[in-house]
Amino acid sequence: MQRRLGVVFAAGLLSSSLPALAQKADSGALWASRFGGDAQVVLGSSPLTISNPNRMPYRDARDNAICIAPESLVNLGIVARVEGSSVKLMGADKNLIVVAARQGPFERAGGVFVDAVEVLKTMGIAALSFEQSTNTLILRSVLRDVSLQGDALKVTAGLPVTPSVSIESQGLRVVVDFPGATIGELPRQLGVSSSKILAIRTLQADDNTARLVIDLSEPIPFYWREGKAALVATLAPPGVATTTASTNGMLSTTKSSAPTVTTAKPTFSSSMVLRTISTSSLGDDRLRFALQTTRMPNVRPSVQKGKLVLDFGNIYLADSAKSSAATLAELKHPLIKSAQLVPVGGRAVRLLVELASQVGYTIRNAKGGGLLVDLLTPRKTEGPLAGRTIVVDPGHGGSSSTGNRADDGILEKNLTLPIGLMVAQNLEAMGANVILTRDSDFDPGLEERAIIANRANADIFVSVHLNDGRPNRSVRGIEVYYHRQEETSRDLARFIGAKIKENVGDALPLRGARSDSVNAPEKGYAILRSSQMTGVLVELGYMSNSVDYAALKNSEVQRQAAQGIAEGIADYFAANPSSLTKYVKPQKPRDFGLPPLPTFPDDEAPENPVK
Repeated sequence: MQRRLGVVFAAGLLSSSLPALAQKADSGALWASRFGGDAQVVLGSSPLTISNPNRMPYRDARDNAICIAPESLVNLGIVARVEGSSVKLMGADKNLIVVAARQGPFERAGGVFVDAVEVLKTMGIAALSFEQSTNTLILRSVLRDVSLQGDALKVTAGLPVTPSVSIESQGLRVVVDFPGATIGELPRQLGVSSSKILAIRTLQADDNTARLVIDLSEPIPFYWREGKAALVATLAPPGVATTTASTNGMLSTTKSSAPTVTTAKPTFSSSMVLRTISTSSLGDDRLRFALQTTRMPNVRPSVQKGKLVLDFGNIYLADSAKSSAATLAELKHPLIKSAQLVPVGGRAVRLLVELASQVGYTIRNAKGGGLLVDLLTPRKTEGPLAGRTIVVDPGHGGSSSTGNRADDGILEKNLTLPIGLMVAQNLEAMGANVILTRDSDFDPGLEERAIIANRANADIFVSVHLNDGRPNRSVRGIEVYYHRQEETSRDLARFIGAKIKENVGDALPLRGARSDSVNAPEKGYAILRSSQMTGVLVELGYMSNSVDYAALKNSEVQRQAAQGIAEGIADYFAANPSSLTKYVKPQKPRDFGLPPLPTFPDDEAPENPVK
């Protein structure tokens, strides 16, 4: 039996009339003062095609912005329309943004231009780098989504991509390369359930090439066919006329042998496997549970009636996990009376811990799949954060989401991690339960960060980032973003910003609390939009500014900023003790295979543990 797998590459171009040109300035001298030299905008290694010399990119001498004609952005799948002093732009994802129009200099005969960096960073569709010596802005398309839809594996890119395919391992492996692209925040391993497809992986082959690797159980013909506004790569069933990609990239049509019937379609498997569970005592006041899974688990923590409950959805127990779970019956520790791993239905597992005293917890999502759960004696049982659940997200991580890069090569992800860990330590010391989206150098995925918080029914979500304003290197300071006009998040942003500033002093200026509608007026930031609780994204400073960057690298300033974030959250709850923060941005319910929350009447019979 043969089966077809299609791959759709969607970065679709929208058509629109070209924007009208703005009126020329009265003074040629004013025009000339704006021109800082010719510039280039390059997608991967290919400069954008711009035929009119008067519409070529240039560097604005006033703020070093790389300016591009709005109509040139159609080559990137972006359409634009000038409306007065503003330019409205929309990409293939239909997300509308608004930026200020810039009048071109004398060397470009006036006309409307826009700041290319502002447009692309706000849309979040490209990774950017800048070669100052040549005034070249280098773009790499961000692969934003991979999804299996019937027989088609759809790869959605932020900017147009031209993938190439090679067949390896005697036809058992298909490698799809995307020159001029980055895998962004895609997961590295995609689970599949198919007799023909063994695995689908994503990786960054080099700085300029994203890669998709498909492992097959048997060789299957692979071909391209051209779609209306996309390219489709397909594992061909026999008897179907197909369009194949030759070695020189040209398309040709072939036909395979007699057809057969496809009886099943490959689908993504949402289930995972719990491999092991182990415990370790870190002192009389701290007990650690370590759970190793095939990928990041769907977990929901809760504490009720003297019991800690950790529910895991869409998960199955390996034999090794059953063996290690049996040892929980012998576990002795001052913080607990008992612990057991309990199957719930056919696709969920519950870690049930009966507590000997009041405890708090810290949960860390670990690299390679798995979870570290620390039970601890709370340092504070009273106060504004006692018993609250806070999710701390150290921004970016792994090779797929490095974040901004400083001139000395240091990456944003390497600075947000230690700061995020210190935020968690401070919150723990204040009596909060803390969940870390990552505890080392890996990328949980953009969507998963918000999902972690939603599943945990957290009180607060805080994501830690560092900014970049290039080519404008003068901008600096702390910015705390909240979603649109959500009031509790706005108030939290103000408390956190004030407390960071109080702690860091003159090291970093405060630019204040800002709505994410400023940069993304259509939908706001995805990570704030998708988290249902009160939440903020903290930009601690600008890596592109030498003064800010020197402060951000300083371990003492990092400690002070982390302390300020934690104290700002505490100040918010001290001022708003009755604030309802858990469901201020309700999300559509999602099925993670989690069972209903348990109830514990006084006369309840004990559940049957794994044996």
